[in-house]
Amino acid sequence: MHLLHEQGILRCAMDTSDGLAPSLVELAQVNGMTIQVRLETM
Repeated sequence: MHLLHEQGILRCAMDTSDGLAPSLVELAQVNGMTIQVRLETM
């Protein structure tokens, strides 16, 4: 990840070790949005 950042390819990253759902919720919250995931489509 550090190499990607040094090359200007990566600007940000999130730790998803707790799962994707908490990351999606956090992204929605910090952007003042809500999120709806239809699990049957995944």
